[in-house]
Amino acid sequence: MKISEEYRKLEPLAFLFFALLGAVPVLIVPFFPTLDGPAHQYNAKLVGYLLTGHESQINSYFMFSRELLPNWFGHVLLFFFNLFLPSVYAVKAVLLCYVIGLPLAFRYMATSIQRDNVLLTYLIFPFVYTLFFLLGFYNFNMALVLLFLASGYWIRSGEKPGGFRYAGMFLLIVCTYFSHLFVFVVLMMALGLYEAGGLIRNFRDRFRKSLLLAIISLPCVLLCLIYLRGHELPHKTYLPWKELTNYIRNFSPLITLDANQLIFYTRSLVWLLLLVALTAYTLRLVYFLRQPKESRSSLLNSFKGGDGWLLLSIVLLVLYYFLPDSDGIAGYVSLRLCLLVFLALLAWISQQNLPGWVVVPALLVTFAVFQKQITYHIQAAQKFSPIAEEVKEASRFLEPNKVVLPLDYSGNWILGHLSNYLGHEKPVVLLEDYEASLPFFPVHFVRPISSGQPPESPVNQCNSYPWDECQGGMNTIDYIFIYGNAEDRKDSCNKQADIWIKDHFTQIYSSNWTHLYRKK
Repeated sequence: MKISEEYRKLEPLAFLFFALLGAVPVLIVPFFPTLDGPAHQYNAKLVGYLLTGHESQINSYFMFSRELLPNWFGHVLLFFFNLFLPSVYAVKAVLLCYVIGLPLAFRYMATSIQRDNVLLTYLIFPFVYTLFFLLGFYNFNMALVLLFLASGYWIRSGEKPGGFRYAGMFLLIVCTYFSHLFVFVVLMMALGLYEAGGLIRNFRDRFRKSLLLAIISLPCVLLCLIYLRGHELPHKTYLPWKELTNYIRNFSPLITLDANQLIFYTRSLVWLLLLVALTAYTLRLVYFLRQPKESRSSLLNSFKGGDGWLLLSIVLLVLYYFLPDSDGIAGYVSLRLCLLVFLALLAWISQQNLPGWVVVPALLVTFAVFQKQITYHIQAAQKFSPIAEEVKEASRFLEPNKVVLPLDYSGNWILGHLSNYLGHEKPVVLLEDYEASLPFFPVHFVRPISSGQPPESPVNQCNSYPWDECQGGMNTIDYIFIYGNAEDRKDSCNKQADIWIKDHFTQIYSSNWTHLYRKK
């Protein structure tokens, strides 16, 4: 669908307006709720403390990983923003890099092939607020931005080839690898399919550029193979095909907190994408069949640059039904694949020349879904931000270089790592640092986490938190931080824990959701 010259000049401003509109839920409150976000920022702070070596207590509990792992980009980005921004704004900067960066990177990629086909790029906006954004998967989210940015950059590199362009492409590939391994593999597949289409159309002219891409990608491909060889998948978990099909039918990656409020809109988006894709394919086929036989090119020669995204979507769909959902450590593989299937399909749709009777209804549905998402997440942010503010207030009463044991009584999954806000402004040891217990993050505990905990107090018997019994057990804990409504969880175990806490600790701060105790 073509647009008038007058609107063409204003249209980029309209796209920027919607990109900024998507940032409203993040900007409207001090703390936008994500599950892992507080933990990522806390560990980014630990990176800074470990680099300077000034905080002795931090160095006695934490150390850098001895491996260079493909899951570090988000922490590097946070560390960079922490250099010149307060903690709360550093986190916002990372969130905005994704919220605004994803639609801009997608548009950059889409217009690399079809410069005039800008209206279909608006279909990316409902893909911004995904479950993975609320989970706080910074590395995966930023990898999606890099996926489209690198794809568009490589396509445009044909216009102005040169050493600096190839160096820039190498940097984007490296950043994608260190952001998320699986998205890196998808990027390699997308670029490979794009180059394959170019080789089919003109092998002699294309071969040199394809070879350069292979050379540029080789170091990270080798790192990927080395990583996969050294990290087996011990506990594979597969989901039933019926459940996987329901994920697609409901577009589950876009359902964040309350399925009842969002499922109508996510299902509508599925039907929209499928109908638009089917229409685009049908129109392409009709156009091909209507060509005179003598002027028809072969089917392979009719393969366009953007058609690799359709093939990629099909390949990812096959993998979606056959790959495990979890390897025992990392999870949500099926939901990630589901999202990538639709993103690849959308990337292909954005390359098609569709009539106005298809584009206009698609835009109306897209804007309706996006408006619902913005409204819903503004309400969610306003609900959860005050709780995070209470945690930050409690952190004012902590002394630096002390050890804190958090106890989660909230019963809400998105608040699972809320206690990590305690370590955003001060160097404290938080024993609920899930990242330090996993092998694919930059900071680890100095000693392995014990699966069994010494029965020194009822707290150990009632709660499983990562802390090292070889480092002094309960005697090393300076503070206990409780968040949530403990009155709703007064089982016999927690009652004993409460008695023990009152005997050994003094309450120094209390609010609606938080309680902080200092050792007597």
